[in-house]
Amino acid sequence: MSPSETVLAGSAAPNWELVHFDVACARCGQDLRGLSEPKCPACALEFQWADAVPLEELTCGKCGYHLYGLHETRCPECGVAFTWKDALQAYHRRRKPLFEYRWRTEPIRSLIRTWWLALRPRRLWRYVDLEDPPNVAALL
Repeated sequence: MSPSETVLAGSAAPNWELVHFDVACARCGQDLRGLSEPKCPACALEFQWADAVPLEELTCGKCGYHLYGLHETRCPECGVAFTWKDALQAYHRRRKPLFEYRWRTEPIRSLIRTWWLALRPRRLWRYVDLEDPPNVAALL
């Protein structure tokens, strides 16, 4: 395997030369960079590398270009500047089934799912993070 390739399947650690953003434990916030096994040394939380380091899933917010392997913080396709933190937040929001984040791709399905979750607040708060900025255009 060449240094530019990375294996994210199973429990293989990512190629840390390609990771240009902070990787922290979801439970305790411990820095996970440089680890070889998917287990937090501080709190012993086991995780999947593909969830903690979604290299192949990060895309440009404007044109959808995959940011995999880029060293610069500018999209080579459309020229828009980005930050790795914003790209990670957008990736995590895309994975949520809420209408606020999926109103363009799944309008009816996500509306029904969000309405259903609103009737069950405990389940709804599993998907909602207080740090997520609201998408006002979708909510209007």
